[in-house]
Amino acid sequence: MRYPLEVFLGFPLRLLSTRVAAGALSAFGIPALRTGTVLTMPGFTLQIGSPCSGLNTITGVLMIVAFHSILTGAGWMEAAVLLLASLPAALLANALRIVAIGAVGSLGRADLALGVVHDWSGFVTFAVALAVLFVLATVLRRRRAEPGATPSADAHTDVPSVDRAWVLARVLTLLMAVGTADWILARSSRQGSLPDLHSFPAVIVAAQAAEEPLTDEERELQVDTGGQIVRRVYRTGEQTVWAALVTAGASWRVHHPPEFCYTAQGWTVLQNSVYEDPGRASYRELLAERDGERRVIQYWFTDGNRSTTNLMDRWFQGLAAAFRGQSGHPWLMVTLSARETDVEALDRLRGEIRKTADSWIAAGPGVPPSS
Repeated sequence: MRYPLEVFLGFPLRLLSTRVAAGALSAFGIPALRTGTVLTMPGFTLQIGSPCSGLNTITGVLMIVAFHSILTGAGWMEAAVLLLASLPAALLANALRIVAIGAVGSLGRADLALGVVHDWSGFVTFAVALAVLFVLATVLRRRRAEPGATPSADAHTDVPSVDRAWVLARVLTLLMAVGTADWILARSSRQGSLPDLHSFPAVIVAAQAAEEPLTDEERELQVDTGGQIVRRVYRTGEQTVWAALVTAGASWRVHHPPEFCYTAQGWTVLQNSVYEDPGRASYRELLAERDGERRVIQYWFTDGNRSTTNLMDRWFQGLAAAFRGQSGHPWLMVTLSARETDVEALDRLRGEIRKTADSWIAAGPGVPPSS
């Protein structure tokens, strides 16, 4: 259920945290060059991945502040101030964690930075965010209790504790319901039901493909989500087309818009449009630029019968199928890219790759996924 938040909110938070951390490191005298969500320091490079977006910290802090407001009988205004203050507190705490990792790594202790500091600094920064909010809550509570202070019209000071317990019970019931739905969705798409991506045809219209290695982040994403990622490069003469094929496993987090990936790597997306192939099958096309190089990126989602370029549409279709018990059919994300000078080869291959992808994913598992 957090999937849309992770995709549409997590990535902007990653960019923001990276910018703040780069500025803080530079202020501390540590040169830090930011490229997308990558920080490059003397002798150390740090990739800010999805788990480091700060969304987990924000979620935890907001939850605790909400429960605090219910149990202490805070008025709506007081609760609103605490909730609004929790956002910058959580973001600064997350940026502080990135600064700590980068500072230790730049001192020549990359093993320590990516080990102990990375694993434990999250707890420390989370505690710092809560401490700041605790001080703010104490100030607000004392101000409310000052003699002569006008009580808030919506304050719950006279409400019996049983009423607050009633509200808390309803909140916990809602959380349990959401958690149950999330469990159902996670169970609805298993790694064992995925076709082996390596069996995807290596020759498309006489274009021979060669597989390319995955990045460390992509390998970790496969392990965390149960999905599969395969990268290939198709060559026709002097022209090159890169392809990325992704199937979603136990978590849909493996599917996310390519524009996020390119922006994270320092590319600037100049254009983002949707076009249609014959038969009304659509694809999304991006034009990205970095260091004077321009690339055209095209992508879409398909389950063999339905195709969409909209991630939210793909998510809602999968959500509806999961609750109908019809989600055993996996979704495939196809991403093609080429240099702007090779766009002719990209357009020529897209139609054939689309037909191949639809028939391949519709055929079902067939061969068990390779280990």
